[in-house]
Amino acid sequence: MLFSVNFYKFNIKPLNVINLIFLVILILINAFCKTKEVKAPETPVVEPKAYLGIIYVETSTGVQIAEVFPNSPAQKAGLEPGDLILTANGYPILGTYTLKEHIFSLKSGSEVILEVEKLNGKRIITKAILEPLPEEYKKFYKNNIK
Repeated sequence: MLFSVNFYKFNIKPLNVINLIFLVILILINAFCKTKEVKAPETPVVEPKAYLGIIYVETSTGVQIAEVFPNSPAQKAGLEPGDLILTANGYPILGTYTLKEHIFSLKSGSEVILEVEKLNGKRIITKAILEPLPEEYKKFYKNNIK
């Protein structure tokens, strides 16, 4: 044995030595295993849903506008009842890619480029700047807004 201490010679009880060793271990653990204060995640800011301002009917080639709300982004973009929206930001508005889902996936203030066929058959490209969904219309979308 390389090292041997007679604890009784120094009037130290073995139980006190064990307590001392335990205390040293705790101090070392505390020194090397510092925990960091973790902040609670911030509450995410819910962006208001984007709004174009139309009522439409889905067709086999796009969506046909039935009504344009006054002072809406759609009215500001020159859309009128009877217009047929064919694409939004270059994507055809057909099947699972619906206009509502596309508009709701964008933020208020986003620009959406629409390819529209007017009642006279002329095709135009128009730009609408989306606005927040007004409070008075949220009741119509309550099951669709997440």
